[in-house]
Amino acid sequence: MSDTSSVPEVGGVRLAYRRHPGLVGGESGGDWFDKARLPGNRVVLVLGSVLGSGLPAPTVADQFRSAVRVLTQLDLSPAQVLHRLDVLAESLGEQYVTTCVYLTCDLADGTVVFANAGHLPPLLRTPYDPAYRLALPPNAPLGLGGVEYEERQYTVPPGSLLALYTEGLIIRTARRDTEEAISELGRQLDKAGEVTDDLLDTTCGQISDALLGQEEHTGDATLLLAKLGRLPEADAAAWTLTARPTAVAQARDLIRECLLAWGLPGLADVIELLVSELVTNALRYGVAPFGLRMTRDSISVLVEVSDGNPTVPRLRSVTPFDDEGGRGLHLVDELSADWGVRGRPQGKTVWFTLGIPHEL
Repeated sequence: MSDTSSVPEVGGVRLAYRRHPGLVGGESGGDWFDKARLPGNRVVLVLGSVLGSGLPAPTVADQFRSAVRVLTQLDLSPAQVLHRLDVLAESLGEQYVTTCVYLTCDLADGTVVFANAGHLPPLLRTPYDPAYRLALPPNAPLGLGGVEYEERQYTVPPGSLLALYTEGLIIRTARRDTEEAISELGRQLDKAGEVTDDLLDTTCGQISDALLGQEEHTGDATLLLAKLGRLPEADAAAWTLTARPTAVAQARDLIRECLLAWGLPGLADVIELLVSELVTNALRYGVAPFGLRMTRDSISVLVEVSDGNPTVPRLRSVTPFDDEGGRGLHLVDELSADWGVRGRPQGKTVWFTLGIPHEL
């Protein structure tokens, strides 16, 4: 019997899921997945598989799922998350082999960043291209310790289908070749054609059934399909800033012009002030390239300032006798609704949000 319960949309990403528990021998219940929203119009998708002896596989899978939920709140990069999961897996002992793939999907610019710990590669099918693998150099499963997990970034168009899956889905018997099985999954994604939102769950079931066939299988078999959306172009704006002191004035002008176009002039003074502080800090302590991005939804405006220096700024104590250094983050902390810092494959992003008053 398969788990065919539908998965609700998460922040603009529509999901469908099938898990077929193992039927003959072997361990069952070791496949697990999770999803979450992140600041900055981003969504996390994670899929893992636990094989081994000792504690029942579902118990170990629950530990990884719980750990991911805690780590997601820290807004770490995919590689950083896998590093911490590797430490957890190492503490469980060598009787387990645990694989995991962790992705973040940015709905403002269409970027997908992922890291892979010994898992089969995700497949992506865009509206314009046949399915292909999101590839990384082979990385070890979790639990070996000391592994430097890598990340890779792709930019994908809206409407693309992303497939995450476990080994049990594509390898029904020992006679089936892994490479051919992955290619078959790609052909099934291509065969599905353009998938509307209301047909995503049906498509997921059809692909899962086609791959599993009528044969009994050992271990779990899982397929997670994600249809990636995109923020409307009218709700997002992004700019590359120069490395000159004039970048601060340039950023203020860009922000004010965009807010006027959005009909939100009442937010301009505060956002300009905070952007000035963050861009100044980026120019003083950061590394090019420098980026500025602003997005909106029905309740808030999000502003992000990025640079190529991975060093994370910290909120420190400031006294009346200090110079101006260090005051920027205090202003952001006092005047914004929420703020934070996240790492990127190259550099970091400092972000803050400001609520849209009802009268606006």
